[in-house]
Amino acid sequence: MKAPQSKTALSVMQKAHSHCNMWFICKGKLMFFREANYCLLTKSRSARPTCGVGNRKMDLRSLLQPNLEAKRLEYMYTKDIEIRKEIEAEISQQREETETLKKATLMLQNELDWYRYQWNKNANALQQASKQKRLLEHRISELDSVASHLGESMRASDSLVLSLKLEYSKVKRERDDAVKEARDMRMEKELTEPRAYGAMSSEFSLAELEQATQAFSSSLNIGEGGFGSVYKGLLRSTTVAIKILNTESLRAQSQFKQEVAILSRVRHPNLVTLIGASPEASALVYEFLPNGSLEDRLNCVNSTLPLSWQVRIQIIAEVCSALIFLHKHKPHPVVHGDLKPGNILLDANLVSKLSDFGISRLLLESSATGSEAHFTTQPMGTPAYMDPEFFGTGELTPQSDTYSFGITILRLLTGRAPLRLARVVQQAVSDNDLRSVLDHSAGEWPLAQAEQLARIGLRL
Repeated sequence: MKAPQSKTALSVMQKAHSHCNMWFICKGKLMFFREANYCLLTKSRSARPTCGVGNRKMDLRSLLQPNLEAKRLEYMYTKDIEIRKEIEAEISQQREETETLKKATLMLQNELDWYRYQWNKNANALQQASKQKRLLEHRISELDSVASHLGESMRASDSLVLSLKLEYSKVKRERDDAVKEARDMRMEKELTEPRAYGAMSSEFSLAELEQATQAFSSSLNIGEGGFGSVYKGLLRSTTVAIKILNTESLRAQSQFKQEVAILSRVRHPNLVTLIGASPEASALVYEFLPNGSLEDRLNCVNSTLPLSWQVRIQIIAEVCSALIFLHKHKPHPVVHGDLKPGNILLDANLVSKLSDFGISRLLLESSATGSEAHFTTQPMGTPAYMDPEFFGTGELTPQSDTYSFGITILRLLTGRAPLRLARVVQQAVSDNDLRSVLDHSAGEWPLAQAEQLARIGLRL
């Protein structure tokens, strides 16, 4: 143990008698011990004169000396016990560490044995895999030989299949041509057979038509077109509309036969009624509808009043009913082909009727596909109302009318021209601002109902 260095400890050591045992303790720990010098005490005793008082002091010291010696020995014993405990604790710790080391060594040995076992196992598996690989390589070699042989056979088969496909395509083309020819002949027969005219109420002569129209007076002319002219007339005490077709136009002749063939077969409250025809004059006689076309009413031609939103919704429902009737007609569905406001006429009570069936088609079922469609390479409808798919496929289907009906709905809602109308309405619906594009001349539209109709028109 080191001697104390502090000034206080040094001062105490200097002032204390040399025969005193001194313990220096700091924070409960013994820092230094100074043993008493009994030799100095003995010399001091012999040097001093002997007297009564001196003898008593010496006797007192003699009595204290065994006590001090006992304390010193007790302290040394205590220190010896502490040292022994420390040694025992260290030995115990060493034993624990040794035991832990033994356990760790055993674990490592077990782990080493496991890895050795896995290595042997993997080595055996690798050996088996190598053997299997050699077998597979041999098998692959055999299969390559077989595949080479099969490849030659397949090339021969492909050549045969290609030849058969070409033959099949040729036969299919010939069959399709035959089916188309038979369908055209069937259609031509249906259009030209006498019963088509017999189904009508009347057949009129040219003289009757001239009398009804005052010799086709221009004052009675109510419509013109590429097909011919329409006159208002009084025929057999009935006000009628007489369509005189252009006799020099092959298309007009086709339209004449087409309208007779279709309108003589179908009857519906929302289809214009064909009263009769005049093959002599290439003319068709219809019921007269005094409120003109929906196109004229949307544009307020001749200062007519705008149609109310109630009437417009009624027209949508009526046209929808007529289309369902045509598309579900038996034995052959009918596609109008040119549905637009100009071909929707209004009677005295603003009841709508579809007219102008000149380019309509009876859909004959294809025996090959089971579908119903008419193919044409000469679109004759109005482009703004025609289904874009028709331009790519040339296929006239009920969807062609459905698309046109959707544009017609948007026109009734907005009163706007058809070009790019769907895009404008779609943007308004997306912006939740449909009211801004509605035709307010129709009155105060019920917004929820108008939005529902707009979505239907866009979806169609």
